[in-house]
Amino acid sequence: MPPARRAIVELLDAADDTDYEEAWWWRFDGDGDPHAGPPAGADVPLVALPTVPATSLPEESTVLAPPIDAPFLKILGPVELVNTRGRQPSRAVRQCQEYCAWILHHPGSNAVRMTRDLLIADTTRRSNMSRLRAWLGADEAGEPYLPDAYTGHIALHPGVSSDWEQLQLLISVGVNKAGDEALVAALSMVRGAPLADAAPGEWRWAEELRTDMVCTIRDIGVTLGERGLAAGNVDLARWAAARALSAAPEDEMLLRLRLRSEHLAGNRFEVERLVLHITRHARLLGVDLQDETVELLQEVMEGQARARLA
Repeated sequence: MPPARRAIVELLDAADDTDYEEAWWWRFDGDGDPHAGPPAGADVPLVALPTVPATSLPEESTVLAPPIDAPFLKILGPVELVNTRGRQPSRAVRQCQEYCAWILHHPGSNAVRMTRDLLIADTTRRSNMSRLRAWLGADEAGEPYLPDAYTGHIALHPGVSSDWEQLQLLISVGVNKAGDEALVAALSMVRGAPLADAAPGEWRWAEELRTDMVCTIRDIGVTLGERGLAAGNVDLARWAAARALSAAPEDEMLLRLRLRSEHLAGNRFEVERLVLHITRHARLLGVDLQDETVELLQEVMEGQARARLA
């Protein structure tokens, strides 16, 4: 079978396959409701958590500072490389940031795979690796944050990390099992859509990673917001929805959360604006709203969901 035809057949088979992988960030322990609240002591102690009283949430623009004093890559929003020890290169800054992200997510890999994944020539890779090495600098002991790959295996210094790695530590027990403070800390790292300033066609290797980040942030926002509503804390629900919507602007689950929050807060103007936005967006895309969304729209606009026969 010709390669092009084989690729089409594989794509069609994948589209028809309903055996989906479970989300790694959600805890399916087989002994109860996966939507159950967190067990006692669920917070992960590996990352310093902020104390967030119900009446004192971070501002929507507040972002947690890097938890380590070493090069730190931010990808939960516009891409930034901070806490470096060297001078920022005069050219290829974005490419150096992408190289740093690739190495973080492929530790111990080699130059052949790197050139293939990044769609670059080896001469370009070598030049930009030198720039990145000089930019990252070295630790206090003189150990470079990007060692020379004499063994053929490329890896960063163990001290180099990213906001995505820190977020994963916070939810390592599962989003649905993590404590509220861990979820607040995770959302506080979000500065917008992941890889927000990457142009279409850039970071091709990271498309699955970007999707995972968006879906994880969405689930964190929904989980924390639902807990807030259940506890009567509308401010927490609003904050969680707003923060997560910055990463997934038109997500229907998050929009439902925001709509319920404003409805419970008695904000009629915002309720009507959200209803109009949700329905218009669905018509624009030519898609049906989820059943849960339709029922919620009926409840907030008509007082109750419309009766229907079983």
